[in-house]
Amino acid sequence: MIDPAVPKRLKTLHSRDQEFTSYLDGSFSEEEVAIPLRSLNVGTQTEEVTFAIVKNEDVETPSKLMITRALVRPATLIFSAGPMLAVLAHAVATNQYFNRVLATACVLGILCFQIAVNLFNDYGDHMKGQDRVRPQGGSRAIQNGWVRARKVRQMALGLTGFAALCGVPAIVTSPALLLAVVAFVIAMEFAFQRLRLKRRGFAEVLAFGLTGPLLTVGFSLAVLGYAGVAEVALGCLFGAIALLYFHSANFENIMVDSQAGARTWATRTGFEASKTFYVAVSVLCVVLTAVEIFAVERNIKLLPVLLVQLLILIPVCSRVLKLASPLSSELVGLRMEAVRLSWLTTIALTGSFFWIKTG
Repeated sequence: MIDPAVPKRLKTLHSRDQEFTSYLDGSFSEEEVAIPLRSLNVGTQTEEVTFAIVKNEDVETPSKLMITRALVRPATLIFSAGPMLAVLAHAVATNQYFNRVLATACVLGILCFQIAVNLFNDYGDHMKGQDRVRPQGGSRAIQNGWVRARKVRQMALGLTGFAALCGVPAIVTSPALLLAVVAFVIAMEFAFQRLRLKRRGFAEVLAFGLTGPLLTVGFSLAVLGYAGVAEVALGCLFGAIALLYFHSANFENIMVDSQAGARTWATRTGFEASKTFYVAVSVLCVVLTAVEIFAVERNIKLLPVLLVQLLILIPVCSRVLKLASPLSSELVGLRMEAVRLSWLTTIALTGSFFWIKTG
């Protein structure tokens, strides 16, 4: 962010200008930073961006810890950590052996990979303009001038390499290689959008697979050596929660995305259909939890999980159904309700599995 009193100059560039990309990714200068103030015709051949050019020392930058927190988004790591913790807790409850060192390496690698995907996503959405027109898009670290886009990309590449190293022991000792490759390809498409699936409204579907069945089945194969119905069921449950999160994010930004021409599930189907879809996915989460309790595990000690979900989702769904306009302030914060749901579901599931273990 810039102090209004700070000396700055404005520069407007078009997408056809040779230096356009260098100003977006921050490579145009080491002493100055270009902060995008206005972006027009995003994603078209006539895109136009007005930058405020200021010296590095004139940018109001928070501490490195705060910048790291903004980029990493630690609260959202539960979308990867939750499914893995649930699989491990289920293994403990059912007396299945697993190598703790291998499990730790896999968990660390997958968490680093999620952070890398987040960073790639920040970079890609900034360069393509989506986060420049969304007031709440991404981490805002690039748009505020705290870190250059090219630096974010470099960090993402480094974390991807480290995640790959963490995954080597699991891949060479288990049949999880194919799933790892599939997950990697989907994650890269989510971040770089080569096939533009995310822009065509498929972000939710990609998220369901990556943080759902692909994750739990792949993690189980790597750590336990096999994957059964329980692992698939857990994957579907956590995938549905991730789907709810990404739909919430797109639903919150439905007005801005519509004006910018962004193609998300929310903008493709409209406001009323998005409300219905939100409630439908919430119901799906509850149904999948009930299936896990009564059909897969057949153990009422898992009922606290269902209770937690109902306590969160009933009031939130009621709030969503009462929404009268995409400008309503009640839309703000929906995605954080999904984060809270994922955290509490994970805690309730792991706690219940350990309760089962202790008899």
